Amino acid sequence: MNALERVEWPWNLSSIYKLAFDLSSRDRAKELIEGDCMHLLPGHLHRAYNSFMVRHLQKATETRSSIELNLETWLGTLINDQELGAWADCVDGVEIEDCLYGAMIGLALPDTQSGVAISALAKRRFYSAIKRRGDNWKTEGQEPVLLVVDEAQDLVSHEELAILPKARSLGLCALYSTQGLDGLQVALQDEQATIMLLDQYRSVVSMQVGSEMTLDYVSQRLGAAPRVVFCEVAANTTDPVATANLYGANAGVTPPEPWLPKRRHQKR
Repeated sequence: MNALERVEWPWNLSSIYKLAFDLSSRDRAKELIEGDCMHLLPGHLHRAYNSFMVRHLQKATETRSSIELNLETWLGTLINDQELGAWADCVDGVEIEDCLYGAMIGLALPDTQSGVAISALAKRRFYSAIKRRGDNWKTEGQEPVLLVVDEAQDLVSHEELAILPKARSLGLCALYSTQGLDGLQVALQDEQATIMLLDQYRSVVSMQVGSEMTLDYVSQRLGAAPRVVFCEVAANTTDPVATANLYGANAGVTPPEPWLPKRRHQKR
């Protein structure tokens, strides 16, 4: 319908809402599609059209009302919101999928103005595009993609657990930053899921640690390593060799082996 009546049917969520709940718009769409275009629909669109315009309307009233209520709850949250409504009505914009072909796309939205919700929707669409391209993405002219997420505790979900283990084969690298691991656990509501998510990252960079959970994880991830500890010793001014050996022993250095050449004492 967007291809035939671009002005009347812009490609956005508002048009979907109108098609689902406005009877006159539904009749107009039926007239437009079934008049001249039904034979042009590919198989999956033909089945989708029949599912909604024919079989859905033939369902029992209670069943149909339940389905439409769920749809209205989801779409209405976006359409009727003061901040999100402008996004739902937007006609022109960018294709997030373009980043699979080398485009650089960024979202910088304040979380106080529905920015988290919009960013989450954009991330879900991006992940769907990554999963669809499969293992043969290089043969289709697509590029590796770096996903950078700041304040990850606001956006992380169980989607990461599904896609990050196979991200390398899909040409995806992820760089997430967060204030602390506690926020990730609150978002995932599962400590084991949080650890599974963190284990997918090959490198960890930690600044100042502010929580016990973060400290414990970073300590376990880094592991233990030997280190040289120096301490002050009293110098023996009468025997420089003994003094050097004493310094070496305190620094963890093995003293000279007995087979090493010794100084020769010359007689006067």
